[in-house]
Amino acid sequence: FVVIGGGISGLAIGALLTHIEKRVLLVEKNKQLGGRARVKEKLGFKLDNGLHLLKYGEKSPLIEIINQLNLDRSSSLSILPIRHYHLYVGDEVENIKPNFYERRKRKWWNRGWISVPRNMNEIRSHNYFTAWKLMKIFTTGFKYDYNKIKAQSLTEFIKNNNIENVAARYLKLAAGVLIHCPYSSAVSAGEVIRHIKWSSKQTVLFGYPKSGWSSIIDIFVDEIKKTGEIRLDSEVRNFLFEDNEIVGIQTDKEKIVSKNIIIAVPPQNLPSIYQDSNGNSMLPDNLKEFIDSLTPTVGVSFDFALESKIYNEKSFLYTENPNGYGIFLSNLDDSIVPKHEEIFKAFIPLSPKRYDDKKYVRENIAKARDYIYDLFPKLERNVIFEEVVTHDLVDSTQINTEQYKDARPNPRDSGLKGVYLVGDYINAYGSGGELAYNSVLKAFKQIKEDLGKS
Repeated sequence: FVVIGGGISGLAIGALLTHIEKRVLLVEKNKQLGGRARVKEKLGFKLDNGLHLLKYGEKSPLIEIINQLNLDRSSSLSILPIRHYHLYVGDEVENIKPNFYERRKRKWWNRGWISVPRNMNEIRSHNYFTAWKLMKIFTTGFKYDYNKIKAQSLTEFIKNNNIENVAARYLKLAAGVLIHCPYSSAVSAGEVIRHIKWSSKQTVLFGYPKSGWSSIIDIFVDEIKKTGEIRLDSEVRNFLFEDNEIVGIQTDKEKIVSKNIIIAVPPQNLPSIYQDSNGNSMLPDNLKEFIDSLTPTVGVSFDFALESKIYNEKSFLYTENPNGYGIFLSNLDDSIVPKHEEIFKAFIPLSPKRYDDKKYVRENIAKARDYIYDLFPKLERNVIFEEVVTHDLVDSTQINTEQYKDARPNPRDSGLKGVYLVGDYINAYGSGGELAYNSVLKAFKQIKEDLGKS
């Protein structure tokens, strides 16, 4: 099997195939593995390429993939749970009585943050997102027919069902936190309701791999290298055909013969790969149409490396204006920073339609930076360095009214026999990384069926 792409999805499917005794050759155009989850070090700080968390922690489909490898995880991998997330409400906090959890953390509460409930047990004791206000979501809402509201925007859903302000705010929060699409006029209402239902059954909202994402990458690399090979700095130019059947790929360095190919790159990159040796496009019309219609998620990430530990909070933090997420990541895992130091990570989504407007991006970076320093006054005085990265592709698909689950292609919808697709744009459950990992499991199951191996 040839796997094109050395991001987490490509590494994961390569490791699974190696485990069932298939020889794997993985090619990656860059000089480093990890794709959008790659890691770099700076002054002893391990920096992820953006804010990457593992949705549902140990219940993540990525952990299911790793468990299928039958590894002894006691020494190779530990997932650190993030059990709470908080919303910044500013001065509103004065009118809301803290619940038991907040009373124990009064200082944190006084800074304008409230916890966000994820299930009925947490809602019953909450003093803002109260049970009676959210009852429609957690009872009637779960009975909505997904097929009837999957192509309906959250704005339309809220209006059509007369959902009042507090519950509407909760839905918008879920859209931003769970499926990375804070734009209620675009996000699929069906997907929002579906994700709330899933998350309400989980004890952990997010997790983080101890020692950072390099620990995940290393597991898959070690598995592939048992019998296979990884070639970096190797860019795929086109497919190779004989008698109208695919027989391999041509990279910028060599021809590689194989009738089994898995493409694990963002769909936006498929047109440059889907060519024959004469440069003719081999993209099937339905896949081309899908790619042309795609709206990705984009944004900017911040890493603030701090010379001392200034906050002890371990919650996932969310703000509404500007929309953004943040976490003092080293409070979960101090192995990613030098001793006694700290790192705060944040991500601010941007409008995909305006991402090419440099002035818009600069203004939002400046606004976000000022906002972060206002929220955490001690931050600026303790910064060793600040790393700001703009991301023109965070998730390949924004989970909107045109890119919901059933509108996306399946792993075998490549249009070419023996070619499979994996990634965060496939017809699988979830969003972002969770969607990509579920696509790997779905593709792996399909490949085994095609091989006649259960």
